[in-house]
Amino acid sequence: MPTSPFSTSNLHTGDARVRQVYEMLDIMSPQEVPFLKMVGINGEAGENPKIEWLEDTLLAETSALNGAISSTTATTFAVTSGHGIHFQPFEIVKVDNEYMYVTDVTSDTLTVVRGVCGTTAATHLTLATVEIVGLANRENVDAPASGTTDMTIPYNYFQAFDVAYQISEISRNTKAYGVPQGEDARELSKKFKEVTVKLERNAFLGKRAAASGSVPQTMGGLTYFFSSDYSSQYYSTDLNGDQLQEKHINDMLQDRFYADRRLGRLSNTG
Repeated sequence: MPTSPFSTSNLHTGDARVRQVYEMLDIMSPQEVPFLKMVGINGEAGENPKIEWLEDTLLAETSALNGAISSTTATTFAVTSGHGIHFQPFEIVKVDNEYMYVTDVTSDTLTVVRGVCGTTAATHLTLATVEIVGLANRENVDAPASGTTDMTIPYNYFQAFDVAYQISEISRNTKAYGVPQGEDARELSKKFKEVTVKLERNAFLGKRAAASGSVPQTMGGLTYFFSSDYSSQYYSTDLNGDQLQEKHINDMLQDRFYADRRLGRLSNTG
């Protein structure tokens, strides 16, 4: 026994103290895989190395001006390229505080009656939001044809995750203190956790690519599928040296919401 008084930090295994030895030590980070635990791994077998699915969307309810409306008497304006399909005659649209009545849609250009619903015609800047308020069909007039969206077929590839370990026969058959389950089980448990961590990282950071030469096919992760459809203007805001405030965050969330609506993401039925 050590002479009293003494510091416990100086104790070592040769002293007559109880040794605390745990069979397994869990480290919360980075070995934990919360994303995989959330989505689950259902164990279904794939029938093809290329996985395809169908996605369809409803027509978007907002767009943006593709050019300023600089006159209060102008009766035509263009929306974002490719977005004319989302509009139809007899719709009421709202730009800033002005309501307009759509009488014709040609490509991405809308013909409108200005300042309806008790509002006043005004000028509007490029990229101002064009929001569909609703329909006001005329009596005894056939409903005009409305647009539709095409289904898309995104896809991903299977990616093989395979690891191996090697231990000697002596190690396999020698009882080790603190490893009651045996060396095989200990190594297997470690490798399974290591490959699971790699799978979680790939689920976020992976890039989809077909096999090429000596490089096998790889699967795309969340960042691959979530970042390609959005303009960078919805990811950052220059505060010009001002302190970050809750309002800035709320404004960015609102911008992202309207961006999603404009791209039809919030009405995704796939």
